[in-house]
Amino acid sequence: MENKTLVDRIMSVEQDIAQTLFDVQLKSDQRVAETLGDGDAQFKERCSLCVLQYNEKLAQAKTALHQEYLDKIQAYHDELRSIKTNREAFSSLLDRLLFVQ
Repeated sequence: MENKTLVDRIMSVEQDIAQTLFDVQLKSDQRVAETLGDGDAQFKERCSLCVLQYNEKLAQAKTALHQEYLDKIQAYHDELRSIKTNREAFSSLLDRLLFVQ
């Protein structure tokens, strides 16, 4: 009978160990899931921040390029307007080229 009691005791200890391991595994899985969730949330937050910063820099670059474009167009128009025309010389040139005698 002593052997049966010993076997029962061993079985009881093994069941306790199995239950403890199961509980530890559940807690570990829960902590891993929480940590992954926190990590995912931090990752998404940082990505959103990077996207916002990128969009802001992109908008600034677009504005600067647009202003540079407007300035160059204005400079080109001003240069064209500043050219003085000599209508008499132009007419004379056309007469010589078109009506050669």
